[in-house]
This record gives sequence, C-alpha cells and structure tokens, in this order.
Amino acid sequence: MIQTIIEILVFQVLFLAVYELFLKNETFFNANRIYLLVTPILSLVLPFISLDVFKTEITTPFFQQLPTVFIGDVSTVQQTESSVWSLPMVLWLVGSGIALLLMCIKLIQLYKLKEKATQEKLEQCKIYIIPQSTLAFSFFNTIYIGKDISEPKRKSILDHELVHVKEKHSLDLFLFEILRIVLWFNPLVYLFQKQLRVLHEYIADTKVAARQTNSNYYQDLLTEVFQTQNLSFTNTFFNQSLIKKRIIMLHKNRSKSKFKLKYLLTIPLVCGILFYTSCQSDNSVVQEDTSVENKIVELEMSLEDKGSLTKEEQVLLTNLKAITNKEDTYLKNGNVEVIEVVETDGLATTDVPFSIVERVPTFQGCTGTNTELKTCMSNKVSLFVQENFDVKLAKRLGLSGTQKIYVAFKIDKTGEATDIKARAPHPELSEEATRVISKLPKMSPGLQSGKPVNVLYSLPIVFEIAE
Repeated sequence: MIQTIIEILVFQVLFLAVYELFLKNETFFNANRIYLLVTPILSLVLPFISLDVFKTEITTPFFQQLPTVFIGDVSTVQQTESSVWSLPMVLWLVGSGIALLLMCIKLIQLYKLKEKATQEKLEQCKIYIIPQSTLAFSFFNTIYIGKDISEPKRKSILDHELVHVKEKHSLDLFLFEILRIVLWFNPLVYLFQKQLRVLHEYIADTKVAARQTNSNYYQDLLTEVFQTQNLSFTNTFFNQSLIKKRIIMLHKNRSKSKFKLKYLLTIPLVCGILFYTSCQSDNSVVQEDTSVENKIVELEMSLEDKGSLTKEEQVLLTNLKAITNKEDTYLKNGNVEVIEVVETDGLATTDVPFSIVERVPTFQGCTGTNTELKTCMSNKVSLFVQENFDVKLAKRLGLSGTQKIYVAFKIDKTGEATDIKARAPHPELSEEATRVISKLPKMSPGLQSGKPVNVLYSLPIVFEIAE
C-alpha cells in the first residue's frame, strides 16, 4: 500500500511538472482545465494498470511460498496478521475525519450567509444579496454578492460569476474537496485544486472581457476594497492574490494553435508510467518475503528427482547451507538461481508456478478475485495445519525450542495435494507434516488457458515448543 501511495504521488508530480513547464502559460484554458481534472484521477488509476505488451519475459519463482504457519506454544510466537485497525488505517481515518469536518464547517458558513441574505432570481441561477458586505462568489447554480458593491461594478461581477455557474466550475472544485478528504495527506491535491481555481478565473475573465471594454474590466479587478470569502470550493471574484495574474493573462496574446502539440507530451509520459507499472506488476506477483533458507530447502526438494548430484553440485549446495546457517537473510520476489537449476531438470509442461497461473487453485469456501483466492487459500491452509498437526509429538520425541519444518507439495489437475515432500530436524516431524498436507480437502484445480494444471507450493512451519 505504501508503495502504491508513493507511486501516486510521483505520477502526480510528473503530470504537474508537465503543466507547470509547458502548459500553464498557454491560453488554451479549457484544454488545461481538462488536463488538471483528468491527470490527478489518472494518477490514482495507473498504479493498478498492467499491460502485457510492456511486460518483460522474466523467470518466475518455481514454488509459491505460503505464509509461515505457527504451531505449538503460540504464546511465545507472534504470528503476523494484518489488522483492519492498524496504525496507518487509524491515522488515515482521523485525517479524513478532520478534513470532512472542515468541509462541513465551510458548508455551514455558506448556509449562514444564505440565511441572512435576500434572494433574487435570474433566468440561469439564484442570487443571494448579502447585507453589509462586499463579498462576491458563486457556488454551483447560486451567486452570492454583497449589497455594498456599487451598481456599475455589480454587472461585471454578475457576468463573471455567471460564467462560473454555466461552466459548472464549482463541480470541479467540489471534486477536489472529496479528494482532499480521501487523500488529505497528499499536498499535490491542494496544488491541483489551486491551479484549477486560477484557470476558472482566466476562463471567466476571458469571456466577460470579450463582451466589455478591457479598461472597465481591469478597473474592477484592481479595486482593493473588496473582501474575499475563503471557501476552497467556491469561485471568488475578488481574490487579491490572483488579480495580478488575471490582468497579465488578459493582456496576453492568444496562443498559436501549433502550441496545442504540447499536450502530446502526455503520451510518452503515460506510456512510460504504464511501462513501469506493468514491469512492477510482473516483478511483484509474489509479494511474500522469502528467506534464503527456505529457498535452499526448495532447491533440495526440486533436485531429488534428478538422483545423485555431481561432486561440484554437492559442494555448492553445502556452501549455500553453510551461509544460511550463519545468518537468516531475506530476499523479495524470489530467487532466479533457484529457478535456473530447476529448469535444467526439465519441468513437466503441466506444472505451472503459482505466480503465473491464470486461475489459482480454490480452497473450499473461497470466492473472489485471483488475489482474494490466494489470500483465502493461504489462510485456509494455515488454519488446517494448525488444527490437524499433532503438537503432542514434541513431548513424545523429547523436543524443545523452535523446530522449522519445510513442506513442498503440488495441487494437481484433480485438486488433490500430491508429490508431498517435507524437511525437518527429525523424520517424525517430516512424516507428520506430510500426513497433514495429504489430508487437505480436495480443491478446485488451477487453470491455465482454460485447462486444469498442476500448481506448486511450499509451506514453512514453525513448531514452537516450550522449554
């Protein structure tokens, strides 16, 4: 999740950089409006898009390692479980709650203004006249204007705010208010909204100035006696920080049509992002952390079918074991060396690595997407092992401390657990692990190209025995 949030932030920075460097000073206001509306939303979607055309041909892990199962004296072993009420989730909910509260306060302020105002009607919208005020802004199909604004200036202001109403600018800003609630921690959402608000003013200024003499309109903009209502989802006529920019933009010559080609810069940017997300998706199919020790055990199991090893191969395997005995090192996304060794043995064409199977084996009672099925499968297998493993075996064998057991098995084309191999410090533990896995209930087999296939798994078991 953290990686996805970082990707969203980076993508939004890239889109905002393109706008600031190439598009901001052009007078294609409506096109820029579309750009500022689409790109933040696109940034939220892109991390979840993966296109096969961009995927590289890489080797995938031979075994899918299921999460470690903890059995025995579980009071001394804390099994990692994802909690809905994790600290990041609580922080997000608190932040979103505060952001929602702030928006409600703004709506209440707006309601109070409406309560003390008198209403007038135009053909296109409602107008509320606020007593003893020089405010001027619009919100959806309603214009709020202070009674103290002189009559000559009022027409320009109403024309300006009417453009906001007709163009539905409040809808744009309200969309970003929702984003600010959901993504309150993302400063780029605020920057996008700020740029969009500036664009709204440019659009309204351009349309009104086209119907009036520029000198009169400039005079209205330069007036400094007006107040500004600080509501981020309203379009305010007299926002003093924007007045200078608005006047400069009114003086600016219209951009030439050829400069519209600048928008094509987004094409290579989006393609580059898609290339990245597709490759990332391809590389991170197996997301569990896998210890080197587990991989060595998997390699041993995979080499069993080969028979006797050469002297050189035996030395290499012994050295690898020695390394893992010294330090428990962790890798992500599997181990390419393991796969290379397995492939030289000639893998049966119906044995498909879990990470690339189109439809994973389905445990009884599991439903949902492929990802949900994987999670459900892991949880069900863990629960089954915990409930069926004979923990009294440790007492009979006189064992103590932590005993690590590694099991490899296959869910075949009929949904049965077959080809079970186990490694443990004691043969009895291996036999018990093999017995438990062999009792797994029949599943719906994995599917590749619509046909049942064998899917390979490895399962580490930690048997914690009280001293």
